[in-house]
Amino acid sequence: MGTTSANAAEEDLHARRRRATPAELDAAREAVRASGRALDPAAPCLVLAYPGVGVGETYPDLAGCTSQLLLVAACRSTLAEHEVDVVAMSTRPLEATALRGMRDVAVRARHDVAARLPHVDLDGVRYLTRFTLVLGGSLDGTIFDEITDVTAHTRGVVDLLVAP
Repeated sequence: MGTTSANAAEEDLHARRRRATPAELDAAREAVRASGRALDPAAPCLVLAYPGVGVGETYPDLAGCTSQLLLVAACRSTLAEHEVDVVAMSTRPLEATALRGMRDVAVRARHDVAARLPHVDLDGVRYLTRFTLVLGGSLDGTIFDEITDVTAHTRGVVDLLVAP
């Protein structure tokens, strides 16, 4: 039995692909704009949501932030060449010593904004669950969640956005 193209795409990106809800889109745009960044509807902005650097040490199911952010840092010049902006969004601050090369793309989602995005509340703290959202461009409103392999997913999404 063969795989449908939609299923094959999900397997290649190691995530479920769906349309973001209006509430999710509004919340993501609000968080990005609150950081002082402009959004161009014609140009894609890759929003990588993650629980927080180091959160996986306490909650192993939320691990993977460091490898994901390192990969995005390595791909930033390629993304910039294709006019793809990058935002790394979390409810947690990006520590001054962590991934200095990504601090300029860090966006912190307020508690009320995060409530409208995929999240989990653990021990009284709200964490974004890992998802990737594209704002603007031809994939505007596409969200990837239920990510099974953080690094492979991130590489796949970068390839998708820079493909000719």
